[in-house]
Amino acid sequence: MLQILHEDKLLDNQLDGLIHKDEYLTKKQKLLEQKTSLREEIREVEDKGNQWLEPAKEFILASSQAKNIAKDDSFLEIKTFLKNIGSNFILSDKKFSFEAGGFWKILAEKLPNSKWLRG
Repeated sequence: MLQILHEDKLLDNQLDGLIHKDEYLTKKQKLLEQKTSLREEIREVEDKGNQWLEPAKEFILASSQAKNIAKDDSFLEIKTFLKNIGSNFILSDKKFSFEAGGFWKILAEKLPNSKWLRG
């Protein structure tokens, strides 16, 4: 909308004789390039802007299930859950550690002293 107003004002100035035709054509070309660039940015945001929503949703659902899984003492469910959130599983001297992935890695970095994290 703002782009159209600029184009209209530019045309009015040229028609009123306030700017020369060469200057008008140069400025019009710049406005058209800006318009194209903005359309590309909008398309990119539309295409890529929501890619984080589904992983975030899965993280929230999994984190809400984590407490229930731990309470059930079902080693199969715990194993499956851990495989979904990390890798590099190590059991050494009766201590379990792993490397968190995805949103879990962000959480792990925010909670470096957590008992379930490596290091």
